[in-house]
Amino acid sequence: MTQIAPRLAIYSANFGNYRNELSKLETLQFDKEIDYYFFTDNESITSDNWKIIVHPLLPELDFMDSFRHTAKYVKFVVPDILKQYDVIVWIDTKSLHHIQKISKEKIFNRINTIPYTMHLIKFPPRQTPQQELKYTTNVGIECKESANVFLEKIRDMSFNAFLPDTTCIIFKNTPDNIDVMHKIYDGLIENRLRRDQNIIQYVFYENKHESNITSFIFSDIINQ
Repeated sequence: MTQIAPRLAIYSANFGNYRNELSKLETLQFDKEIDYYFFTDNESITSDNWKIIVHPLLPELDFMDSFRHTAKYVKFVVPDILKQYDVIVWIDTKSLHHIQKISKEKIFNRINTIPYTMHLIKFPPRQTPQQELKYTTNVGIECKESANVFLEKIRDMSFNAFLPDTTCIIFKNTPDNIDVMHKIYDGLIENRLRRDQNIIQYVFYENKHESNITSFIFSDIINQ
């Protein structure tokens, strides 16, 4: 019987050319065995390496502009076109230069030898959402009123897993992973929050997903 090779997709998104990050789009060393998808509102973008998908902007919310709202939706409500793959990798456009030589072999080696279905980077500055909520409101990058309400809700909670950075997320295409990704988006919207780190640990806890995650660093998945 012919064995079908496992399939890997990398996806990223940028709406409104946030932080001028579209200039980083072609910084990767592309691998012909990986499919690359880029979601944007910019209809003029072309690429020989990325499959460019123009996505309509979602409405502006009172706590999040339309560009950010759409980016969060595409990031966490995994697009249907990606569900044909065995493993899916999200990467922020700000971090494309970190994975210039991303290795399909190394990613599948992790997936096949480490008994976790979702791999994330540890968030280096802080360890809990309580700490992150306080910091992000103090520096003005989170909606203060919403953050205070949510902080009160989780004030006495403790978590069994590390606080992740969502710059890069490697996950098996399983119903549990697709569902919990969607619930991160839902959690942001329902709690009127802007920052992934303020909600993700709580979502993993509430959905009994903490035992499915492990940490990695960029050097684990690239060729040196």
